[in-house]
Amino acid sequence: MAPHWEGLNEFLSVAEHGSFTQAANKLDITVVSVSRRVAALEAYLGVEAVSSHHPQSVTHRRR
Repeated sequence: MAPHWEGLNEFLSVAEHGSFTQAANKLDITVVSVSRRVAALEAYLGVEAVSSHHPQSVTHRRR
């Protein structure tokens, strides 16, 4: 299965703006698209990359 690199741009925008809505506005796509692409990236990586709490933030994972 190919990586979902298209979700990386959406992830970075959510991390920068702190919300799926603001990221979607900045990227000029729907909130649903941002959410699905970030979810696909998280599934591929096997981690929760964005907190589900508002405001959204990048999760910290230690190895």
